Amino acid sequence: RNAVGRLLGIETPVAPPEVRAEEPVRAWDHWVCEMVMMPESGICLPATWLYPVEEGRRQEAVLFFDDLGRWNDLCKQGRAAAWAGFLGNSEGERQLLSVDLRGWGDTAPAELPYDLAGWGGRDRWLAYVSAALGDSLMAMRVRDGLAAYAWLRAAPGVQRVIVGGHGLGAVIALHVGVLAGDPAGVFCDEMPVGIEMLVTEQDILWPPEVFIPGILQVYDFCDLVALMQAPVLL
Repeated sequence: RNAVGRLLGIETPVAPPEVRAEEPVRAWDHWVCEMVMMPESGICLPATWLYPVEEGRRQEAVLFFDDLGRWNDLCKQGRAAAWAGFLGNSEGERQLLSVDLRGWGDTAPAELPYDLAGWGGRDRWLAYVSAALGDSLMAMRVRDGLAAYAWLRAAPGVQRVIVGGHGLGAVIALHVGVLAGDPAGVFCDEMPVGIEMLVTEQDILWPPEVFIPGILQVYDFCDLVALMQAPVLL
């Protein structure tokens, strides 16, 4: 676990970020609050916080990361809304915090003229430059995810947090689960099996940012599962 943290530039526990929240809007039996989290100077992460109106039911929470955007599984009573028990869509009511980590959702960068080329793409530029600077984009996102976890863990009435993710968001969720140390569980949906498998393939469908420089000298995703002390669903 310490070796994983060192590779990602995490030597000490990540503190809860500064948060700027809008006035919550009531949607039936839940409050919906749009906010911006600032885990580092100059970094603003949009987040959507869904929590029950009745405060006595706010003991359990879900933290979710989706590389397709934080509202992707919330809209039209999606599965993320069901995890919160929205409109009685699942047993019990919970808090749910869905965060656009840097480069995803509302933080996705605009297209550039060079993206017209077949070999272009904003995902490549971000991945290559961050790796060249010695701080990969995925490492930044893990730190963002840990900050969001610290904030939700300290939210009023929260006694335990389940961490989940979709796509590359699932990779972040798995890292957060290991490095946070005390989640109630982790679930990972449609994530890459592992970096070692990817580097042996001729055609890679995942974006370049999936690669964390030096990762296979320390661990692969399956090793993170082995480090988890809580249940993990893949």
